[in-house]
Amino acid sequence: MVHFETTGCRLNQIESESAARIFLDKSFSVSLSSFTAKSAVDPDIVLCVLNTCAVTQKAEQKNRRIIRLLLEKCPRAAVLVTGCYAQLSPENIESIDKRIAALPGLLKSRIEDVAAELSAFIAEKSEFCAADFAALLKAGICARAPEKSGFSENAFKLSTDSFLAHSRSSIKIQDGCNNACSYCTIHIARGYSVSLDARTVIDRVKQLESAGQIYRVQGKGAFVRSQKLSGKLSSLTSLTEDMQDINISCGSRILVLETIPAGAKVAKKLRIEENTPVVMLKRLRLAGGSPLAIETCYLHPNHGPVVSRYIADDVSLYAVLREKCGVDPVYAEQSLEIGLLQPWEQRMLGENTPVYAMFTVRLAFDADHNPIEYVEGKYRGDRYSYHISMANQHITARQKN
Repeated sequence: MVHFETTGCRLNQIESESAARIFLDKSFSVSLSSFTAKSAVDPDIVLCVLNTCAVTQKAEQKNRRIIRLLLEKCPRAAVLVTGCYAQLSPENIESIDKRIAALPGLLKSRIEDVAAELSAFIAEKSEFCAADFAALLKAGICARAPEKSGFSENAFKLSTDSFLAHSRSSIKIQDGCNNACSYCTIHIARGYSVSLDARTVIDRVKQLESAGQIYRVQGKGAFVRSQKLSGKLSSLTSLTEDMQDINISCGSRILVLETIPAGAKVAKKLRIEENTPVVMLKRLRLAGGSPLAIETCYLHPNHGPVVSRYIADDVSLYAVLREKCGVDPVYAEQSLEIGLLQPWEQRMLGENTPVYAMFTVRLAFDADHNPIEYVEGKYRGDRYSYHISMANQHITARQKN
């Protein structure tokens, strides 16, 4: 797996999305949800890419903190630092640890070469060594002289019409600056000013339109269309599994984890006595690092105490049920309806969240028909949809006969 972290401007975010797409096309799994101090260690990540900003001293401090966090949370990974900070201080960055390679921001387009190099390195080696791979990058891709001094190399190469972590697409039109102001480092970190010609910009807008990213309204212009993520109602899967199927990272932040007396509704669903202690788990669910849903889960007393010991941010509930409780949800009853969000829920789900959301209710059972969990979810209707497969029962019956 390849993990991406991004600091700074919208331009950096676009370039990170494009770089992630390159690794996806090379058959790597990618993650774009940020690590925190509470995140679990991930031994599956072999490369971390940090796309940095360096506008202020505070930004540089944040970059160093993230670098150290990545070294801690991804013990098997090499760390590739690129962007403005890597352009200004590559030696300082690489001195932090031997697993780090700095790719100057003006050479950021060479990330495509890094993806190819990583594929070849993994194929050749029986065991991945992060320090060896970082050394290979430092001696090769990161060390090659730029094509044109002072300019960003292939400045518009990192461009994509599909976005993994953002619901709205963007186009990079201009980069760099020709004004060498004494108080600003942009002209050094981003190079001299370069821009796309009008014809190319129009062509890229048309590409986004063909990909369904934007739409046109006659007499008004072109507008950005929010991408929708999709889940399946034809099979019992978790949100984590749904997102994995479309190569989008899925995460969670625990909002509430406590034991409460079961109310009448929860008790009836879980087939227990009213006021029986149950574990309530309320989480903010993330897709591609952005808020997607608020889920409140009430766990059967047979499983709740165990789950409460092992659940954490970004940890799959179904994985804990399977590995720690020895139980798998086999089937479920689920309903959908449209509901009104409370103000705090709107704020929690992020900027421009519609006041209406898709409300889901799920009751999951094990193989012996015992309830495992009762879940109430509130999903951003502008970001998520359900896909249902249906068949005509009359035609199916005639075919069987």
